[in-house]
Amino acid sequence: MKWAILIFGVLVAGGFFTVKLSTKNGNDEYDEIFLREATANGIDPKLLKAIAMNESGLKFNYTQLERIGGTTGILHIKLSTAQDYEPELTAIELSKPETQIRVAAKHIKRLLSVFNGDSGKVVAAYNAGEGRIQQGIIPQTTKEYLERFQRNYKRVG
Repeated sequence: MKWAILIFGVLVAGGFFTVKLSTKNGNDEYDEIFLREATANGIDPKLLKAIAMNESGLKFNYTQLERIGGTTGILHIKLSTAQDYEPELTAIELSKPETQIRVAAKHIKRLLSVFNGDSGKVVAAYNAGEGRIQQGIIPQTTKEYLERFQRNYKRVG
């Protein structure tokens, strides 16, 4: 599959930027956190928020923990993945949206490095796993995820 450029905006490489995030449905509850953590990690805040929209519709649901393989929260981060970045992190701490966003920003920053800034591969790896994307394995569900991500990215103002 040829990777399409999914990001229709300015990606920042370590610089300071000002962005106002908003979605057409008005779900802006965590925007300050998205902006702060994206800025701290030098990533596009729209990328971070659009992934959250894909993962959860920006709604935190505790019942998802058992249902979807140990992931939870607005960014569906597994505790084991979160502990790659913050080893002392507990499941209770990970249950907080602010923690989810902080850890996801670190994870996305690393994926951007691994995939040389290719945001399409980063989004695919966030969904399907880094190893699958490195091997060129792109499940149909990930292709659908990428399409949904494009729509969500466009919705973030």
